[in-house]
Amino acid sequence: MSKVLVGDFETTVYEGQEFTEVWASAVVELFTEDVQILHSIDDTFDYLTSLKENVTIYYHNLSFDGSFWLDYLLTKKRFTQAVMNEDTEPEFYLTKYMPNNSFKYLISEIGEWYTITIKTNGQVIEIKDSLKLLPFSVKRMGDSFKTKHRKLDMTYVGKRYAGCEITEQEQEYIKNDVLVVKECLEIMYQQGHSKLTIGACCLSEYKSTLLMGSLDYKMFFPNLYEIPLDNEEYGCDNAGEYVRKSYRGGWCYVAKGKERKIHENGITLDVNSLYPSMMSSESGNYFPVGKPTFWKGNYIPDEVNIGHKYFFIRISTKFKIKKNKLPFVQIKNTFLRNGREMLETSDFYNHKRNEYLNKYILDDGTVIDSRCTITMTMTDYKLFLEHYDVTEFEILDGCYFQAEIGLFDEYINKWKKIKQESTGAIRELAKLFLNNLYGKMATYIDSSFKLAYIKENGVVGFKTVKEYNKKA
Repeated sequence: MSKVLVGDFETTVYEGQEFTEVWASAVVELFTEDVQILHSIDDTFDYLTSLKENVTIYYHNLSFDGSFWLDYLLTKKRFTQAVMNEDTEPEFYLTKYMPNNSFKYLISEIGEWYTITIKTNGQVIEIKDSLKLLPFSVKRMGDSFKTKHRKLDMTYVGKRYAGCEITEQEQEYIKNDVLVVKECLEIMYQQGHSKLTIGACCLSEYKSTLLMGSLDYKMFFPNLYEIPLDNEEYGCDNAGEYVRKSYRGGWCYVAKGKERKIHENGITLDVNSLYPSMMSSESGNYFPVGKPTFWKGNYIPDEVNIGHKYFFIRISTKFKIKKNKLPFVQIKNTFLRNGREMLETSDFYNHKRNEYLNKYILDDGTVIDSRCTITMTMTDYKLFLEHYDVTEFEILDGCYFQAEIGLFDEYINKWKKIKQESTGAIRELAKLFLNNLYGKMATYIDSSFKLAYIKENGVVGFKTVKEYNKKA
């Protein structure tokens, strides 16, 4: 196992500065309190390479600290990117095949930074984002995990630069930042949770509970993207894409007439452990498992009502909200509607005339009808018919799954018990594992990533490489 460290950069912020650089850096090894205070990113690189062994070093919010590392490797060290087929289908080398004085990185299409891997003189330095494993601010981590060290408050005044003096007060500030993160990571490592993200840790733990019960994860949750569909018939190339079109975010709604006004004496309500409580059998919820059975036509098969089934459905319809009901339908990826609005009607809103119209005429004379096609979960479909009046309604197709209850009980009950019986760090860890499994169950296969390059002005830029091979 490689040496595991925590690092942090302090960068220049002063009036009149022309560029930003690292003026202070701290590094500490897990299970020690020997913090190294360094004066630049050069010093940090030299220190890491002086260890003469493979190193994993965490930075809390790699999108910040990592940007300095990437610029340093590209523009100052002039290391090469460990990428093949850069001009056609770029792909990073596996770490063991990386040449010396090269580096690679994992930055998602939307700018989420995960890792930077450097290879020099046969040594591998892997830089990871601790924020993906512990999704809190450093201050909250200290407060929640009840760490011995806590984040300090300090405002830098005056000019700073690489190699400048670092006062004792400044040293204490940066020391505490890495020591707080170090203490929390030690807890994760002691519990065996060292995967790249908290979601990955949760899923690994969940899979292990299934295996201990002799259950097969892939049997319950097969890769739906490997089940092909006829796009002309179902509007998708595979079952995964079909089901994914039904996914919705949280319901966020402002009642009409209440927007853009100041309101006082409001209240805030919260639900404790909402996600695990809905996944538990105590909720009465059944969840789809296995492979789907598809149907085509304006009906719902009788088989859906035999035993426990869960279906996804694609409909074509016009709709209008019923009296005293709340809207929840959104239609995205079209210039004709606001994708963030909870729609009261499928009709198009004409801002100039301040009225809704059931047809939209393009500049070239093309007429677009307000009837729309929507894919829904069984839950949303039933709610849709309860909340909206529908016209010109037709079921296009759908698919149904066998549904099971209690799939997550062993996992949830374990961490629920730990949460109830523990305090401090272990209780906070239990909350993490209770609240972060659900999202990993819906991982998208889009693994598109950023590829860095140096612009003509010497600044690092990025281009997006499309890729679809992510697996849960």
